[in-house]
Amino acid sequence: GGVVRLAVLRPGQLFGESALLGSEPRRSATVGCLTDVEVLEISRESFARMTRGDPRGLHDVRKLDRNRLLGRAKVMMQVMTKVKNIRFQQGEYLMKEGEDASQVYTILEGSFDILKKTPEGGRRRVASRRPGAILGEMGFLLRQPHAHDVVCADAAGCLVSQIDAKEMAELFRDSPQLMAALKDLSRKRVFRAQFGKLLPNAGKEFTQAELRQAFDLVAREKRGSAAGPDGHYITAEELREVMRGLEGWDDGEDELALLLALIDADGDGRISFAEFARAMREDV
Repeated sequence: GGVVRLAVLRPGQLFGESALLGSEPRRSATVGCLTDVEVLEISRESFARMTRGDPRGLHDVRKLDRNRLLGRAKVMMQVMTKVKNIRFQQGEYLMKEGEDASQVYTILEGSFDILKKTPEGGRRRVASRRPGAILGEMGFLLRQPHAHDVVCADAAGCLVSQIDAKEMAELFRDSPQLMAALKDLSRKRVFRAQFGKLLPNAGKEFTQAELRQAFDLVAREKRGSAAGPDGHYITAEELREVMRGLEGWDDGEDELALLLALIDADGDGRISFAEFARAMREDV
């Protein structure tokens, strides 16, 4: 019955955008004044007019909203009574590929390497996660076993907070905005994982040349007025072809549209190389 302080807002910060971005005007948190304040209020109608002709600006507001909601989710996960803090030594595994996804984690200290099995039987590092990152959410959302090994990579050890997946579901049941933000995070990671498969020999951080190689493997050259600045872009159907390779991927139009909207910053219904490169490098 108590309350938890999720954040402190300061001059210049936007808040309340979640209710304007969603179809239901429902607040995801309560905002109270610590001092006397003056605020600029923007109505739903004014917000709609301001963003209607600015798809990139709307994309940036959505990104800000997702980041804020994920931050709230992390705080809520840490203060829940059934959350456990667990410490790992360097080289210890937090999760292994193929294990049931029965917990979700937030990194509190240290860094973890994300490893993928190779055809030769070894393991290749495909990403790293640092404090504040959420781990295990993809298995939780897709209801599938873990797709990677996750190992503590910090010489000083690692500390995570662990919450049972069932408790996680209860946490988000009354907050659809938080669940939507977590799903967006998962979609972005799935996107990177699928396109990363096109570059089996790439390192942890993709180079510009590697990103261009992966992009060009998918984007067919287009001509005429529909072509992008360099004549190449990824269409919705080309995106679908890549994502179909993921076991458990929802091949419906709604899921494809949600993923495309995450990547397509200018709202033109396709993915340019600049948008592709940004998505491959950003976690949210």
